[in-house]
Amino acid sequence: MPLGTAVMVVEGVLRKLEGDAPIVAGVSLYSALRASFNLVLISGEPETERSKDHLDRFLTMNGMNKHQYIEYTSPVMREIHGSTGERVRQVSALRMKGFAVDVVVEPHPEIAAELFNAGYLVLHFMSPQYSRPEWRPDHPKAGPKDWDKLQEQVAHEAYMRSQDHRTNFS
Repeated sequence: MPLGTAVMVVEGVLRKLEGDAPIVAGVSLYSALRASFNLVLISGEPETERSKDHLDRFLTMNGMNKHQYIEYTSPVMREIHGSTGERVRQVSALRMKGFAVDVVVEPHPEIAAELFNAGYLVLHFMSPQYSRPEWRPDHPKAGPKDWDKLQEQVAHEAYMRSQDHRTNFS
């Protein structure tokens, strides 16, 4: 019997932000959480027939049809609260609908921090294969690195891997 409710954000956890491809690690996490929790999804899309059909098709095609509910965003509330406040509102709305929210899986660092500050247990999902560079906490605000610095960083990381006893089997 599931213990409580795990909430997963669709965009950036289950589906890539650009396009309609699934994130393999997110799909695996969906299955793992489903074994121990009631699963509820949150979408950043407004609730329209088109968005509902599109999301339902994506979830079905990728074998993710064991969740109990999908909470869609409210464009009006997003306008009032911004995207960060809207996500906190969405999770709070789930509590008001009777879901005992135990954990929230969130890809955006700022929203994860706000959810944490609001009292939710947050699993911050970060994957360099899908994330927007500006969402990463270590993103340089000045823009892209110049070629020399990039080469230097690649060389340094290669050296560090060569010195790591866990990966150096020679």
